[in-house]
Amino acid sequence: MHHSGGSGAPSRLSFEAIFYALWEPFVAWGLIAAWLLLFRDHMNRPSTIWSWLNRRAYTVYIIHPPVLVGIALLLHAWAAPALLKFGVVGLAASVAAWLIADPLVRLPGVRSVV
Repeated sequence: MHHSGGSGAPSRLSFEAIFYALWEPFVAWGLIAAWLLLFRDHMNRPSTIWSWLNRRAYTVYIIHPPVLVGIALLLHAWAAPALLKFGVVGLAASVAAWLIADPLVRLPGVRSVV
């Protein structure tokens, strides 16, 4: 197989490359469809936690960017492997956004908007 330049990318397509390019999206869409069906059939019931999350979801959507950036800036100097830092920042930002959204949706002026 010929390689172009120093990028390591093949200059022509192989059966394996074509198969993988087609296989990956089908597997991804299959998993997404399976999760949707699973949640529709087994998780589509009223509960206290789902109601709580549902009421705050739009607020979390609105506030998550500044929360995420803020936590990332707070942990900027932390010397840790990138994957670990990614996981910690993502988890902390998720929890923080939901916890910040809770008092926001209780405010009378905000409640009517979100």
